[in-house]
Amino acid sequence: MPTGFSPPELKDLLDRARDGRPAAYGRRVAELRDFWLDRTERHLASDIDATFTDPDIRDSVLRSGLTLPLVRRIVKKLTGLYREEPARRVRLRREAPEEEAASADAARAAAGRRYHALAQEAELSLALGAAEELHTLTGLAWVRVGWDGSLFFDTLAGDDLYAVAPPGAPAHDVSRYEAVLVPSGDGTFAYWSADHHFRFGEDGGITGDFGDPELKNPYGRIPFVRIDSRTGELYPHPPESLLRANRVLNFALTELFYTIKFQCFGQPVWVSDDDTRPDFKVGVQHLIHVVKRDQAAAGDFRFESPDAPVDSVKSAIFETARLAALLEGVPADTVDAEGRVESGVARWLARADSAQVRAAQAARFRTAERQVFETVAAVLRHHRPEDAPDTERFTLETDFAEPAPDVSPQEQRELDAADLALGVVSPLDLLRRRNPDLARLPDADVLALWRRNRELAGER
Repeated sequence: MPTGFSPPELKDLLDRARDGRPAAYGRRVAELRDFWLDRTERHLASDIDATFTDPDIRDSVLRSGLTLPLVRRIVKKLTGLYREEPARRVRLRREAPEEEAASADAARAAAGRRYHALAQEAELSLALGAAEELHTLTGLAWVRVGWDGSLFFDTLAGDDLYAVAPPGAPAHDVSRYEAVLVPSGDGTFAYWSADHHFRFGEDGGITGDFGDPELKNPYGRIPFVRIDSRTGELYPHPPESLLRANRVLNFALTELFYTIKFQCFGQPVWVSDDDTRPDFKVGVQHLIHVVKRDQAAAGDFRFESPDAPVDSVKSAIFETARLAALLEGVPADTVDAEGRVESGVARWLARADSAQVRAAQAARFRTAERQVFETVAAVLRHHRPEDAPDTERFTLETDFAEPAPDVSPQEQRELDAADLALGVVSPLDLLRRRNPDLARLPDADVLALWRRNRELAGER
């Protein structure tokens, strides 16, 4: 066994890894994920418990609970690089000499086809699409490249693993990490560094060597790709404003519907000159007993409706939702309950903000795609070397589809016709835009399919 992995040393490493992650980080990420998955009842119950002291009132308010998936709605609007399959192209790192150009291009094309097939089979776009949403939600996401008889990809949040980086190392550069520790459900941890891989327990004792007593990492690199916003923090502080807005809105909506429930039924009021409370149950099973010594007023029974400003409270709730959307850089009508449409200037400003966010996100995920390509090559060199791309010769370029303009089908056809007339696009571009699966087919096959479709439609 190599040195440096005694139980005291591994236990010290685990303690340092835990101390390096802020205590509140895991709680905040878990809360964000709850709101993302629309599992918010316990958070609403916590807010109700902190506001109402009477247990009967707390239960009644909670039964009126209503929540909005605001976080999910806005994050979905802010993401979308992987709603359509991106175009992944294997490229030569450097131009080949003229006499070798043909063979180099053939090798590049073959490597591209193999990688495309692997990415499709292992659903890479699903994993990276989930990572995009997780990064937007929490500020940090990981993609693991693994092997369980075939290639697979997994998406993890920042609280799903521990990262141990030496002092001064850039947080985004996984190649310089001392180790990545991944907890498992049985109380053990998978240890990954560029040189070693094994499993150990809470006490620091090694529990699994994966068939190699030397504990070597067969991939020669940590098979995790980190996606962050380059803040320099190992665990970036998760965004707060959208989560807080959603939590406040959920509580306000619940109080609103609780108020409406009682306003609809009205409150029974009994006026008497007797201090003894009558045994009286009606409607919402609550009686307001007013004692008056004035005999003329005694004996009066009536229903009163509270003067609750329902309309103004409802308006404040939805205006807050609209403001939250605007401040996050999406059109306010994304969350508008009344179907109002933004003015042209407002939508242009929102689109400008969204375009900036998208450009930064596209650059971030082009880098992630390239790192995944290199990690896949390292994993395949060990498990299936015949399919491993040669990263000394090849690299990966990724193009993401532009978001579809907000136009009607007729307007889209007119725009397509104008682009064709100007030579901005070709019929092949339009066919691939309509059917992204055609991106992996050669031009000749796409043209043949187009001609066949025209023949079937009777347009010769």
